[in-house]
Amino acid sequence: MEVAIGTDPGSDGRQMSNVLRIYNDNVGAELCERTGKSPNFRYLQLGCTHESEQIMLDFARKQVGKPFSPWAMARSILWPRKSKNKDYFCAELVAATLKEGGLMSKD
Repeated sequence: MEVAIGTDPGSDGRQMSNVLRIYNDNVGAELCERTGKSPNFRYLQLGCTHESEQIMLDFARKQVGKPFSPWAMARSILWPRKSKNKDYFCAELVAATLKEGGLMSKD
């Protein structure tokens, strides 16, 4: 699971250009350029204001390099935690980003 934020200059406004993602590896959270769309992925586009977009991008930049938490991911099924934004698993990082942008309830 990852979140794409922003539009490509000169595009029709539907291509998301900045991808925030995290994997179970030593890289941690990364913000990179979208290079295409995979037929293996499902995409959901959420509309938001330019202000929300900028808030999410600012938040995403601050998360770069934060580590993946396999323990939080494993225990989330039975004992969800309230993230302190020090480490993440994929869905948790996406949810935190959407919350910052006002697209998901803080609760």
